[in-house]
Amino acid sequence: MDVLRRDYVKAVNKKNSLMEEFDINFKKSNGELALRELDDQ
Repeated sequence: MDVLRRDYVKAVNKKNSLMEEFDINFKKSNGELALRELDDQ
């Protein structure tokens, strides 16, 4: 049982860090787009 739980926790942690990374990249690209739009005006 413990092995399964450990693998599950690892998978969840990996997913969370991937989601965090995606979120950061998403916000970054949105911020760059917003800045670009301001420059165009």
